[in-house]
Amino acid sequence: MDFPYDYRIVEQDGASYRVDYTETKQFRAKEGLVNLFRREFRTKRHPFAVHFGGLLSGGSRIRSQAYLKELLARVTGTDGPEGYVGGEMEGVGLLSSCEKSTPIWAVVKGICDFADENQGGDAAAQREQACRNAVQFVLSSLRHADDPEHTA
Repeated sequence: MDFPYDYRIVEQDGASYRVDYTETKQFRAKEGLVNLFRREFRTKRHPFAVHFGGLLSGGSRIRSQAYLKELLARVTGTDGPEGYVGGEMEGVGLLSSCEKSTPIWAVVKGICDFADENQGGDAAAQREQACRNAVQFVLSSLRHADDPEHTA
């Protein structure tokens, strides 16, 4: 699931403003691809963590847990992530590549931080490893797609 958080209405509300996401729609990934990745996850052949859930997609580089919490509250109506596992900037482009009713995509993302306020230090090394993990997971999913143990 991808949620394009930049698609919102910002209206004046007295001396302040109000952000309205009621017209913002969630986009679902191709179910067959998600199922392929879930089967790969169930094999438990990978030493790294794998999470399934929604992504917040938009143009902001978020480095604030306070802002992330506020954004998630506005998007989900709660003060928790409610199924969102990461944020990114590129996936929103996928949404224009197909009809909403017939998605042809799924996003597999290496996540080394989620609105980390202290990016720096070994972030580059962590990011590289997260990307390697994501690629390894996708390639293994495709390589084993027809294995009997994988399709169970």
